Amino acid sequence: MSTTTTVKWYGDEFQDKLAIHLEEALKDSAVAIELQAKELCPVRTGALQESIDNKVEGLVADIGSDIPYARYVEMGTRRKQAQPFLRPALYETDIEQYFANII
Repeated sequence: MSTTTTVKWYGDEFQDKLAIHLEEALKDSAVAIELQAKELCPVRTGALQESIDNKVEGLVADIGSDIPYARYVEMGTRRKQAQPFLRPALYETDIEQYFANII
């Protein structure tokens, strides 16, 4: 007597759904980091704080500011001490919570 086993492959469907869930989690975590960076950003006129934004394309998140002096505030100069707000926002945001239940 012969036994037959049928195996169905759902790998492609799984990968598609995984990519969707990962992108959603990345978008949510990027928003959280953006909000935290805005809270930590030093405010003089508010322009730098208002310019902080995020953009997610696929599985890459870009969080920052397009104002040219943002890097000098973040990193400092020879004459001005750094006032980091982007890196601390990344470190202080619990991004694991957004990815924890994906699989």
